[in-house]
Amino acid sequence: MHSPKHALFWSLFITVLLLGGLGYWQHYQLQQAKAQTAAALQELRNQGAELSKNLKDITDAFQTSERQTAAAFDDVKTSLGKLGENIDLVYKEAQETERKAQELSGQLQTLKQESAEKISELEKRLQLNLKTQDFSGIVEDVIKSVVSIRTDVGIGSGAIIDSAGYIVTNFHVINGAKSGNVRTFDGVAHAVSVVAADQEKDIAVLKIDGTFSRLKFGDSNNVDVGRRVIALGSPAGLEFSVNEGIISGRRVINGKEYFQTDVALNPGNSGGPLVDASGKIVGISNFKLKDYEGLNFAITSNAIKDFVESILTQV
Repeated sequence: MHSPKHALFWSLFITVLLLGGLGYWQHYQLQQAKAQTAAALQELRNQGAELSKNLKDITDAFQTSERQTAAAFDDVKTSLGKLGENIDLVYKEAQETERKAQELSGQLQTLKQESAEKISELEKRLQLNLKTQDFSGIVEDVIKSVVSIRTDVGIGSGAIIDSAGYIVTNFHVINGAKSGNVRTFDGVAHAVSVVAADQEKDIAVLKIDGTFSRLKFGDSNNVDVGRRVIALGSPAGLEFSVNEGIISGRRVINGKEYFQTDVALNPGNSGGPLVDASGKIVGISNFKLKDYEGLNFAITSNAIKDFVESILTQV
């Protein structure tokens, strides 16, 4: 049998052995835990570094995007500015185009009117040529604008140049007259007043009340020597007579321009219109040389037109 000492020894030995084994096991577990903790920390460090790298990449990308956005915004602002300038330019160009279109429309309208007048004049000339220079085609219209002027000092003629009843005649037809009247083609006698007169030009503008057919002034500079014309008036009191002839020449007498014509002019023709084939006034019958045949003179339309038209613009 074992003694109590031996039992106690083995009991202590076993206890120490167990405690040593337990301590070793705990140390082993602690080392394992430390190793796992270190590995976990390293993993966390690696993840933190990766996260930091990712965060830096995100930050860099955001900053790059922000710069690109700012640059794009600046480009948009610049483009909008240019677009605004282009819109202003297009608007101004549109206004200028509209102005030019209106101006062109006015010019076209004027050209259309002038063309219509020229075509009408050419048609009249063509009709006259077809009638071998016969004035009968226009006399019926023209004579309606011719008047007979009777005063207490004599007889003369005139032409209605405005539908409101303004008449052109010679100054010497009314010079010194105290009373008188104007008879139109329809046979009606009208009271008359003197609107203006130029003794040097031997021209006067009269006025009767009513609405009438009128004659237009032609350009006497375009009337060639040899052109056929008619004189309308009241020679010797024979109202609304028509005589035909040609322009024989151009003369300047006492600083005034005249047409010399072989159209028969007699007392009473003074102040009456000399009309070309287009039905326009190219002269105003003025005087004849006594004791000579076919030497008659009419004031050219251009010599009096400015004076007459200036009077009409004032009334």
